[in-house]
Amino acid sequence: MRSDDDKLGVLVCGYGTDLTANGYYLYFILFELIKLSKQHKEIVVIASGGETNKKSRPGKTEADMIADYLDKNLVYHGINNVKILRERIAYTIRQNLEESSHGFKFEFRMRHLPRNIVVICKQSHVLKVKLLSSALWGFIPRIIHFEERLNFKETIKQKIAAFLSLAGVWIPPIANMELERKERIINES
Repeated sequence: MRSDDDKLGVLVCGYGTDLTANGYYLYFILFELIKLSKQHKEIVVIASGGETNKKSRPGKTEADMIADYLDKNLVYHGINNVKILRERIAYTIRQNLEESSHGFKFEFRMRHLPRNIVVICKQSHVLKVKLLSSALWGFIPRIIHFEERLNFKETIKQKIAAFLSLAGVWIPPIANMELERKERIINES
């Protein structure tokens, strides 16, 4: 059912998006947006993610890959109430949240972040999104996540990373260490 006066913000976290390796993630995002478009009059999507694979995809950001895929496929499916913005700076979930907040405030013409935001991310980042959005935005948005199969070691690693990211909100050297680590990974990929 469509409400006549609602506008929804959707943040799509790129985090390692690749058209070949993660085609299912992009299809999942499209499927979720098609469902949401039937429930809301207007949707503002912020595709968020920087250039994370400099060697294999020089000059191509995660935001561009997501937005290009959605632009083409939403039109194909006749969806015309979705506006897609690109946030090409973020390398981390924290940066996804921080950088997209400016776009949502502008698009909703509000001084404060609107609460009608959905975050689409991979399952391994749900805890990090919850912790960081609570700290940075002051609320936890609705989260739609893509299921992943992670082994025990990777699951523990992601949980520790979530708490370190949260600590980085209040202890800048920890945030700087996370960014330096991410930049090393990006430059090697």
